Amino acid sequence: MRRLVLTASLVMLAFGSLAGVPARAEVEKVMVICGGTQALCPWFRAGVAPPDGWAEDRAAGQRNEIVVLLPKGATLDEADIWAYARATHNPDRTPLDRVVAGDIERLKAESPGLTVTPQSDRSGPGGRMVKVYDLAEDQDGTMVAERVATFDDTDRDGNAFTVSVTAAIQGEDRRGEANAVLDRLLESYR
Repeated sequence: MRRLVLTASLVMLAFGSLAGVPARAEVEKVMVICGGTQALCPWFRAGVAPPDGWAEDRAAGQRNEIVVLLPKGATLDEADIWAYARATHNPDRTPLDRVVAGDIERLKAESPGLTVTPQSDRSGPGGRMVKVYDLAEDQDGTMVAERVATFDDTDRDGNAFTVSVTAAIQGEDRRGEANAVLDRLLESYR
């Protein structure tokens, strides 16, 4: 249950999409073996890099088709702060406002105790508009707080994607730490 919001966010991102196309390609297509088969399937990797003092957990990321970032030396099971990013293909180029509204609606339906607080839009990587919202949920007596930033991007072939970058932390009183990590991730987005 500790990773309920992470799981719910991953499910909602599977349905995400975007509007607009930036000038540079940022999403990387990686071929991975599909769950239990010998077939290859595409994984669209978001262009985030770990901030100073953090490392990428490539094994957890590939298993979940996301980029998982943790403080150096921590594991996903023990970390009290973590970040992840996912790029979702959007062949229909659904407008970003509609994508985020749909994501929030799905999250609330999947986790009735979840609190969602929209934040002000901001300028992000490459001048892209970024939709930001906070999530909070009590998970087995521990409050987990997340800040989610969602924006549009492309791959080298011009295919449209929605990218969501999330920083999460145990303890609503520590939300500022997660917000600072998210800011660093957005600043370094390739």
